Amino acid sequence: MTFHELRAQFATAMNDLGVRKEILQMLGGWSTSKVLDEVYIRTPQSKLVEGMKVFDDYMNALVTQCKAEKLASKNHTEAQNHTDHHKE
Repeated sequence: MTFHELRAQFATAMNDLGVRKEILQMLGGWSTSKVLDEVYIRTPQSKLVEGMKVFDDYMNALVTQCKAEKLASKNHTEAQNHTDHHKE
């Protein structure tokens, strides 16, 4: 492990533990938070997959809700048409 990799591991772990960026920046001696964010903090593949799962779950729930609303609207319209037809 190189010194750079060790610093990246430190920055990533501290970030994941919730240490505020300005504190982490001071502890690691980074001149700007931009360098810290762009070079040293790494996002593991598992976090990316986890993030996409949250989005997928949200979108699936939204699609399910839209389908349910469309079906309810269709059933209401059919029931209304059936009632109107019997009035004639």
